[in-house]
Amino acid sequence: MGCELTNDGSNTTERLDFARHLAGAEYLLIGSEGGWTAVALPRAGTLVLGRGGDCDVRVDHPSVSRRHAELALADGRVTLRDLGSANGTRVGSVTLPAGEPRPVALAQPFSLGAVTCAVHRSIGGLPVAPPAGSSYARTRLREECARAARTGGQLAFALIAVRGAAVGQVERELATELRVSDVSAPAEPGTYELVLPDAPPDAARAAVARIAARLRAAGCAVRSAVAHVPTDATDADRTVAIARSRLTDADRTPSNAPPPPWLDLVDRIADSPLSVLIRGETGVGKELCAAEIHRRSSRRDRPFVKLNCAAFTETLLESELFGYERGAFTGAVAAKPGLLETADGGTVFLDEVGDLPMPLQAKLLRVLEDREVLRVGALKPRRVDVRFVSATNRPLERDIAEGKFRRDLLYRLAGVVVEIPPLRERVDEIEGLAASFVQSICRDIQRPDPPALTPAAIAALRAQPWPGNIRELRNVVERAVLLARGDAITPEDLGLAGDDGPTLDLPSPTRSPSGGGDVDGAAPQRAPRALTAELAEVERRQILAALEQFGGNQTRAARHLGISRTTLQKRMDDYGIPRPRKRRGATGARRDPRER
Repeated sequence: MGCELTNDGSNTTERLDFARHLAGAEYLLIGSEGGWTAVALPRAGTLVLGRGGDCDVRVDHPSVSRRHAELALADGRVTLRDLGSANGTRVGSVTLPAGEPRPVALAQPFSLGAVTCAVHRSIGGLPVAPPAGSSYARTRLREECARAARTGGQLAFALIAVRGAAVGQVERELATELRVSDVSAPAEPGTYELVLPDAPPDAARAAVARIAARLRAAGCAVRSAVAHVPTDATDADRTVAIARSRLTDADRTPSNAPPPPWLDLVDRIADSPLSVLIRGETGVGKELCAAEIHRRSSRRDRPFVKLNCAAFTETLLESELFGYERGAFTGAVAAKPGLLETADGGTVFLDEVGDLPMPLQAKLLRVLEDREVLRVGALKPRRVDVRFVSATNRPLERDIAEGKFRRDLLYRLAGVVVEIPPLRERVDEIEGLAASFVQSICRDIQRPDPPALTPAAIAALRAQPWPGNIRELRNVVERAVLLARGDAITPEDLGLAGDDGPTLDLPSPTRSPSGGGDVDGAAPQRAPRALTAELAEVERRQILAALEQFGGNQTRAARHLGISRTTLQKRMDDYGIPRPRKRRGATGARRDPRER
């Protein structure tokens, strides 16, 4: 049999010797309640797996037959064949018929009785599997959570988000640090999921910290988070949610920025059980405020789950919030917990809560009052313990008067109201925010010497009305950092209207947005309003075109535009577009939205 290494052998020399032995080869990872074993495999040949002493790879477990299965390797391909075992050989959920060969992909789990195995390929001379995809990492996480529950064991789940890494650089650092039993897989571009079986909390955090330190030393921007089983959670979904809630948001305001004006109030309400409603214009930092409320509360170590209520159709939003049972609708092949269940013990952030459809408002009100969630298709509700933080830029009192929002729901959501003023009313913060954005952007693009803002540039920034608030300021500063030719950012680099730099030659606005006219008739006030009006006219034309294309069918038009039907109707009301109606007595007839 090939070289073996169990996961409780932590000697560095032994690991490196084993790594050199496996360089460039496949190996078999065998997991059971007793631990893990890595077995080096030949590049070609056939191996018998089983409990008997005469097997090529001995798997000593009572659920494994003496000659259980056959593993064949040839030209990088792996084939598995059951040899008539008593407890079966499974690939995923499929039990193999005896004697029938079945191809197995690298890193694809298969089972010999109750023992989980997988064939991996080493990277860079260390026996760490190449990232196999988030689905495999989640499968392993569920398996490890189940094993920990049975045996009283432990494990860790980590997230590492990296920006500015060279191709293969992250994989090499992971290979240097991780054990043969560990799993790494890309969750999304730049973000990696790690499953660390049998890892104590301190050891897992230390391993992730060492990986992050080496990547930072190489000039990468790195964020990381670790969740532990059973310290933080006992099931896979909650473990992932906790890790994600601990991963610092990339868009958070840097620590050297001036403290936001709402921070004192957040300190006072953070530990309160009351629901919080955050109000403010788009881009003022409502999500940052919600995250800070969670971080400063006693729920900080539990999940922080975010949902944009305007980003889903009514049906999808209901499924995402409340979950569903198997068979609740076509395609519901398995039960799925909703975000409210996933956030149990933590905080739910409902962004754009004013766009929540009326039927879901009633269902959400019931959750707020009874603290119970009823999945779609379920008969029995489930208890949940969550704190609600909501945000909106809409005048909810006007929506209540127009019958678009429930008054009783507003009372429940607005236990405490946090008003975030727009950036134009916080002019003294602009210089500090801009300087902090310069620093963070330069770190992201690996620019060692951040340019300084000249006094003229700071004056130009202070003169702007910033209708897009902090989000717009960050975009302007990011562009200026890229355009700056020397070690200073000038007004020309900012590209703001009213200075000597490039300007947008847009027509005058067709209608004035709320907030009054220009201040002192200054030019910096006019261009942003012209841009806003131009974008509004573009959006209005797109809505009219979509309605015409789909014969006035608002559902299909909304789907084509990538927005919900509720949002489409709100936009139609804002732009004075009449809602098309079906003609009476004309089944299936379509009406041109331009008809009056």
